[in-house]
Amino acid sequence: MSQKSYVPVNTQLDKVAVAEMIENRKLIRSVIESILVCGRQGLALRGHKDSGPLSIEEEPIENDGNFRAILRYGLKMASLGNSDLQLIRERCKRNAQYLSPKIQNEIIYTCNKLILERIVKRINLSKGFCVLADETADIGGIEQFSICARYIYNDEIQEDFLNFVPLHNTSGENLANTLLDSLKNFGIDLQYLRGQGYDGAAAMSGRFNGVQAIVKKQYKTAVYIHCSAHVLNLAICSACELSSIRNTIGTIEAVYNFMNTPKRQCVLQNEVKSKIPDSKKEKLKKMCATRWVEKHNSIRTFVELQPAVISSLEVMSGWVDRETSTKASQLLLSLRDTTFNVSLMVIDEIFKHTYVLCKSLQRENIDLLEAINLAEDLTNEIQKMRQNTDAVFSVIFKNLEEKSECLDIQICIPRTCKRQINRCNIISKSPEEYFKISIFIPFLDYFLDQINSRFIEHKLVFKGFKMLFKNELDNNNNDILQLIDFYKDSDNLSEPDIVMAEIKMWKNVLKRTEEDQKPKTVIQFLQFCDEDLFPNIYKLIKILCILPVTTCTSERSFSSLRNLKTYLRNTVSEDRLNGLAMLNIHRNEILTPDDIIEELVKKNRRLKF
Repeated sequence: MSQKSYVPVNTQLDKVAVAEMIENRKLIRSVIESILVCGRQGLALRGHKDSGPLSIEEEPIENDGNFRAILRYGLKMASLGNSDLQLIRERCKRNAQYLSPKIQNEIIYTCNKLILERIVKRINLSKGFCVLADETADIGGIEQFSICARYIYNDEIQEDFLNFVPLHNTSGENLANTLLDSLKNFGIDLQYLRGQGYDGAAAMSGRFNGVQAIVKKQYKTAVYIHCSAHVLNLAICSACELSSIRNTIGTIEAVYNFMNTPKRQCVLQNEVKSKIPDSKKEKLKKMCATRWVEKHNSIRTFVELQPAVISSLEVMSGWVDRETSTKASQLLLSLRDTTFNVSLMVIDEIFKHTYVLCKSLQRENIDLLEAINLAEDLTNEIQKMRQNTDAVFSVIFKNLEEKSECLDIQICIPRTCKRQINRCNIISKSPEEYFKISIFIPFLDYFLDQINSRFIEHKLVFKGFKMLFKNELDNNNNDILQLIDFYKDSDNLSEPDIVMAEIKMWKNVLKRTEEDQKPKTVIQFLQFCDEDLFPNIYKLIKILCILPVTTCTSERSFSSLRNLKTYLRNTVSEDRLNGLAMLNIHRNEILTPDDIIEELVKKNRRLKF
């Protein structure tokens, strides 16, 4: 029993009651430990029959669930060294076993309450946060609204999942009301709301009736930023609408779907071992619509396994099965097409550069400055390729020629005619020139245009903060003055002239700092800035730290949701779901049985703890 536990005076006088309380705590502690293990591991607790006395003498005929199985195992281990716990379990009353689904739900709810209280306390102490939200339908057909928060704790950026909230109406107004009401119910002080991070769906991002617009009417400093990872994905998808690129991606998806059967997959694996023995990959990857990194990985995998894929299709085109052989022959023609192979090489080359940005944007602690810098780095690299198209495409085409010799692919220019509306009809001297003009250059131009246009809103938000990270003041101070005016009332900033004087002093500090010791990220600038000397600058940098970059934390919570609410357990109550989700997601939040017992003792029970 915890030494800090509160024990009433009359109970202290009754030694029998105290002894009974100690036994009861031992009893409930083992139950709590079993629930914590299941919750953290994302395991289903309940089975076919999961109530009544627990026997360790024999295994039940029917599955009684992970909770009882883990508890039974614990009791068996305890009986080997110390039979006290087993005796306590055997002596307890049949109507006070504390094994029923009801007590499970109560313990799980208590876990949710304790973890949420800790997170809310940290958010309120930070005096500045942004909200991240996204919705998805679970296996039971219920629309779940995932609410998360981004804030500063111990001079580090934190992104924490808060809870799932069921939705019955997905209009912008209802989503906004649900979001604000939920944050209030959690106990979060909304006067510190400084940002909103959502995807680009109309209900969330709508300029007039979207969630961001409705929230901003009540909290003017809650700046909306479109999830950067979604922005990059949209930019890539839009750039890939170039007909030759789009058709190539469609062919890759068709090959994956065709190969995705056990019999055909077996043929591919045999060909991989024969043609590419050094490859660690054995199967193609799906072009996933939501897992952005998987698009890059699927292209890389296809390029690596293409010799084995072509060989497999050759084998299957000779099968007796008419449907399989016909489809295999059609795909084989597509994979040997010159336009397909040029487009594949071009996509692979561009995706090598986007992969780094795509991975970086999924980090929780990435800030807006770093995201914009990475996007600009990508733009600069693509721009260099655009300026040196002859040299860059020459290397790509040379690799294609080497590959064509191995795969028996003939490189040729498509037939040209006087009038052509479905594909490029350029008269050129060589295949290299034709494909450079018809595929490579247009794709680079599309891609640059999409990246520049879609990240412009992020740059506009960052525009005012930009001066805080330069060594010299700009001639035009309008951006920083607008920023000071925007946050003046909400964050108690000083008068503009005082803040500008503080910025000048801050610039002197940056000038004196050696280049290798100078901060690189916004959180490093926050740690570097002395709050007592530069209070206004510290507040502005802190706001920039918490401005949302992506909604990946919300997306990750959906992975836990899919593990917790499955085909076999699709009627989990919302309280139980949230408790299990909090245990599964917040593994760093350590809960002890005594923490939970202290909450349970606040209600009257048959057994006294």
